[in-house]
Amino acid sequence: MKWTNKLNVLYHDRMVGKLCMTPDNSCCAFQYDKEWIATD
Repeated sequence: MKWTNKLNVLYHDRMVGKLCMTPDNSCCAFQYDKEWIATD
């Protein structure tokens, strides 16, 4: 089975950010997309 370590998060076809496993696979981290933050 192939493991996925990144997941793109979309809302109404717009990129919100990425959910990723940390390098040691101990937890998940979320990072907002720069364009999502800049949009009102």
